[in-house]
Amino acid sequence: MIKALKLLGGFFAALFVSALASGFWERVLSPAFNYLGEFITRVLSGYSQSYSDSIYSSASWVHGGTTNAELALIFFFIGSSIAVLLALRKILTVDYLPGSEEERAFSYMDGWLLAVGGGILLFMSLFYMTKHSAIREVRAFALTNMDIARPYVGDEQYHVLMSDFLRINTEKDFDSFQELLIESSRKAGVNIGAFEK
Repeated sequence: MIKALKLLGGFFAALFVSALASGFWERVLSPAFNYLGEFITRVLSGYSQSYSDSIYSSASWVHGGTTNAELALIFFFIGSSIAVLLALRKILTVDYLPGSEEERAFSYMDGWLLAVGGGILLFMSLFYMTKHSAIREVRAFALTNMDIARPYVGDEQYHVLMSDFLRINTEKDFDSFQELLIESSRKAGVNIGAFEK
């Protein structure tokens, strides 16, 4: 009986903790990651036109899936986060390790190397995840608004818009595509807003 109550209590405790973690992710962490990603994209696009152009060029590849790459980036991000946490644990607990002074110094240095390496990998994975997120936003804006305008502008104009979208190589190409999309939809009586960069 006591075992069953412990099992039931553990089950409800796990549900409670997972609900708290889910809410924390939804309300705090997810918006923080989105804000950080948008900030990184804005900063890098402001300093490097080729970075900005690569986002728009990659977004125009409609028929290429990036699901496997994104999944790999998520695992890479998780792995590098764990490496950084383990390194910090090693650095902070080095004074309490048994052994000679040399062994503790080696463990301390090993921890810092792991922390630096994990930090670099963490930044790289965050950088690529941010880029993939920006690509998805651009692609979603273009394809969704073309689909919204399609019944009103007709198939011929839709195919012109799709052709222009598929030929995007730079940010300027995207801007001219966006102007054509907004102008075509406005003439057909559909109001489509501009993409927020």
